[in-house]
Amino acid sequence: MAFVELLTFAKATCSEEKIYLIVPDKTDDEIPVLYLLHGGSGSCDDWILNSGIARDAEQKGIAVIMP
Repeated sequence: MAFVELLTFAKATCSEEKIYLIVPDKTDDEIPVLYLLHGGSGSCDDWILNSGIARDAEQKGIAVIMP
């Protein structure tokens, strides 16, 4: 499993934004993807710090994108 942290500039907010990716080691052609969005006062850090999403993604063999 790979854990990726991306930093990108968002024109809409004129600020640098972080995106987390969890990618399984699967070699299949198709990997299911789950997009997790945080609430209005949260951030992508909430999913990493306050849930077991990395463990769950590894067990299920899915990729997770958390903008």
